[in-house]
Amino acid sequence: MFEAYLPPIDSVDPSSGSSTGTSPRRSSSNSPGISTGISTAIASGRSSPSTPQPKQKKAARAKTQTPSPSKSNVSPTASQALAAPISDDTTWTDGDFQVITSDRVRFRVPSFLLFAASPIFRDAERFAVHTSEEVSFCATLREKQYETAAIFRLFMAIISKSELEVEDKKPGPDLRFPQRARVYRDLYKFLEKWESVTGLRLLGCELRMGVLENGGLHILFAFLVGSLTHDVGLCTAAIARSATASQMSTGDDILMTPSKWPSWFWSTCPPTYLGSLIVAKEETYDSKELLDKFKMHLLRLGGRSVDICFRCE
Repeated sequence: MFEAYLPPIDSVDPSSGSSTGTSPRRSSSNSPGISTGISTAIASGRSSPSTPQPKQKKAARAKTQTPSPSKSNVSPTASQALAAPISDDTTWTDGDFQVITSDRVRFRVPSFLLFAASPIFRDAERFAVHTSEEVSFCATLREKQYETAAIFRLFMAIISKSELEVEDKKPGPDLRFPQRARVYRDLYKFLEKWESVTGLRLLGCELRMGVLENGGLHILFAFLVGSLTHDVGLCTAAIARSATASQMSTGDDILMTPSKWPSWFWSTCPPTYLGSLIVAKEETYDSKELLDKFKMHLLRLGGRSVDICFRCE
């Protein structure tokens, strides 16, 4: 192993004790084998095998074994996230405004729809694109909770067709019912962030129409969505319908009977709205007075007493 690090050694004449190359002449000794080995090592400029290697060689070897810092500092998870592919929405594929949601779905929608729905989108200069002929504007959404493709589809349905699909008029035995209520809460947050007053009003109208139409929207779902979006008007509409239903012994009286509330309703509905309804119901049975007391206790417990976002007059 030692000789592998040495350059070729000049041959030595054992009889004369001198090398045939450039090695210096050495006098003969009683131990020609040892003398020959030492003179050979000196001639090549190397130390004997027992001599430790210089520190420079150790440092050089250590340097060659050190991994590249640029490679060790790269996070595989981060690089994969940056390289996540973008998929195209199957419905919104033709438009001059490109929107990429937080879950990497691309929408191409007509810009006039977004301009009409939101003053932030209307500030077109901040979204202008000058390097593409297909699109004129581009926006990338970052909020993972409520700027997803599912929420943006609901937003587009509201501002383009004034429609809001509400599924399952009756709550099922699983958690899908309150999860859908959270979807409308997230839609509310999206509309609020982008200052879409038109979208907020349309959402409120659609939900209230579902409450006013008998069986169009489950009473617990209506109250739950109203509480999650702080829509006092939607909550009072649900209370009014339930109070009337209790006098006619229909299924919608469940809102007036806390003992019949399912566990998901207790766990999902904000305490300020639950407490206001329970206390108001204990104080009166008159439907009109019940609404007034509900608003009063809601204000006392810290809820929003005035419905601004969903005003439909």
